[in-house]
Amino acid sequence: MPRPPVYDTVMFPSQTIDSRFYYHPCDQYRLSTLVDILSTGVRVLGGRARLFPRISDHPHPRILLKPNLLKGASWERAVNTHPLLLEAVIRLFLDLPGVSFTIADSPGIGNCRSAARVAGYRYLTDKYPVVIRNISDHRRMGDLFPSSENSIFRNLPVWSYITGYDFIINLAKLKTHGQLGMTLCVKNLFGLVPGTLKAAQHFHCGTDHQRFSRMLIDLCLAVSPSFHIIDAVLSMEGNGPGSGTPRQTGFVAMGRDPFAVDLGVSRMTGFRIPDLPVLKTAREMGYPFSRVRGLHPEDKSVSIRNFQPARPRALMRLTGLIPPWLNKTLRHILTDKPVIRHDRCNRCLLCVRHCAAGAMSLSADSLHPRVLIQHKKCIKCYCCQELCPRGAIRIRPGILSVLSR
Repeated sequence: MPRPPVYDTVMFPSQTIDSRFYYHPCDQYRLSTLVDILSTGVRVLGGRARLFPRISDHPHPRILLKPNLLKGASWERAVNTHPLLLEAVIRLFLDLPGVSFTIADSPGIGNCRSAARVAGYRYLTDKYPVVIRNISDHRRMGDLFPSSENSIFRNLPVWSYITGYDFIINLAKLKTHGQLGMTLCVKNLFGLVPGTLKAAQHFHCGTDHQRFSRMLIDLCLAVSPSFHIIDAVLSMEGNGPGSGTPRQTGFVAMGRDPFAVDLGVSRMTGFRIPDLPVLKTAREMGYPFSRVRGLHPEDKSVSIRNFQPARPRALMRLTGLIPPWLNKTLRHILTDKPVIRHDRCNRCLLCVRHCAAGAMSLSADSLHPRVLIQHKKCIKCYCCQELCPRGAIRIRPGILSVLSR
């Protein structure tokens, strides 16, 4: 039975879109500087009362902060949203009586509390009304958000407690991504799916990156955070999003609309809509990218040159053109694939346990055991490359990638 179309309805009514985003240079993580930048951005984009309607009327406003917390890693590695950016956001709302904050995510490795400790978040719980929660319990997206019941992903498992917050602030990290080109605002919300269930979503979408992008878009539209921020002071290029190279990119971006923020940041780093499956799918669903407008301090525009992708940009454009009926052997030859650098691998088997397709295993050689990949079963989600704590998995270019150079 054929699958339903990936983009079957226009889901971006023009009257609800605020296509502006704000960005500001920032060359280091200093709390006072970050507070000033966020305060300016909120004012330029309409003010707190407009961005967070009736927030002053709430007797005890509950605010969820959703960082990019991939795994326990220090801020110098540029893996996670920096703790000072979270603190700067908290400072913006401390004047509200009874305000409380929750930091929650579903890391690829470990749980939120353990990853937060290594990432340097724990001091926030001592200093402010902040708790850190693991994302585990879940319900159908269609039950939590009735407006999403017509989505082709209405059965997507989403954190049960998401509807218990008055406002959600999405704090993404600028990083490259093997499957989607970059991980920005829209992709960051995938962390609201409990960790053990993410693999099932990858397997459900298979090698269809457009379908996976549609799932992320549906989730983003259902959850609809109040505000989106991208930490791009220290970013990650190359073998991202977990084992790439930190790079000083020196800015912070923010806005009400995640697609506008994502487009603006991708352009600043040299990416185009065809390079990024999420933005490409959003355009096909009717998002008016021509209306996106970036705001910034006078004479302080940002442009990042030679930002290195996880995969060649040209290949990201070609991947979606490979017809699904093409046999697996030919697709395997043509497309990029994950490969293991055995000199770095310590056989922790994290990749084996998380492989959605069951394509990875440990060899039976007791003297020289190695992790093996059955590439014909591989669905090219690149989760193994994303999660490897030693950077022992890289993406090897296929024929299409070589020819596109």
